[in-house]
Amino acid sequence: MITFIKTTILNILTPLLIQQQQQTIDQQLTDWSNEIQTILNVVTGLFAIVGGFLIFFQYMQGNDQAQKNFIKFVIGLAIFGLVNLIASFFMP
Repeated sequence: MITFIKTTILNILTPLLIQQQQQTIDQQLTDWSNEIQTILNVVTGLFAIVGGFLIFFQYMQGNDQAQKNFIKFVIGLAIFGLVNLIASFFMP
């Protein structure tokens, strides 16, 4: 009789425990994806701001390499932006 009660309680509680574990895993994945997206946004913003100021100062100083550096900067910013876009598209 006691084993019957134990198995009955176990059969009732098992789906609830699995559902609770699934919700915590989903919540953890959502939290991680939000943190990763925030980090990518910050890195993209910092790259754009710092790179823009550096290129601007090179142009103001009359540096001959400024145009080549600007092209590299735009390519780098495009790569950062694409990574950010792809990550925000595939993360929940």
